[in-house]
Amino acid sequence: MRGKPNLPRLAKAAAWLAEHYPTPYPVTVSLVKGLRDHHTGEPLWGSAYCKGKRMFIELKPGSFATMVETLAHEWAHLVHAPYHRQERRRDLREHDPLTGWGNTYASIYSDLFDHPERCKI
Repeated sequence: MRGKPNLPRLAKAAAWLAEHYPTPYPVTVSLVKGLRDHHTGEPLWGSAYCKGKRMFIELKPGSFATMVETLAHEWAHLVHAPYHRQERRRDLREHDPLTGWGNTYASIYSDLFDHPERCKI
């Protein structure tokens, strides 16, 4: 994990996600002050993208709870479409709760916030 301040609990959450919700490629998480959408310039809490055989999550620095919730949201994107072409046809609305992304995000959220004893971060 790159970025300041050093947040060992956030790194622990990312390691737990990597173990329990695997992605096709390794994920690098970094904190980015003033994070904005590359197309619209709108401020963002988080962003997920792929570059070659690497996956990246950028988070806006904030409270630990907000960063973990945003990490969960972005992680679900990396686990699911639209990053996998095969899934794209089935998951056209990337934030639809009835799609693979929605189910994955709900499961991650439940583990992290409804049942924190599962991840112990």
